[in-house]
Amino acid sequence: DDFAWVGEKIFDQKIVIQAKNTSDASKKMAAAILGTHDRQQAARKAMHYIDSMKGGTSKSCELILEALHQKNE
Repeated sequence: DDFAWVGEKIFDQKIVIQAKNTSDASKKMAAAILGTHDRQQAARKAMHYIDSMKGGTSKSCELILEALHQKNE
């Protein structure tokens, strides 16, 4: 599960469509291509999601360094 870290939010918000298998993926891709959806709105939604997920690595590093600093005191 290479993308388990993403969580369900990205699927719940319909930013990414999840398929059960290749046949299901084909059907969903065809429906998306033939459907009428606002691509610009989809892109904005995706960028908002990406922006909301930024900063996790930096925050984790800060917490680790803080813990190490406290341990050395």
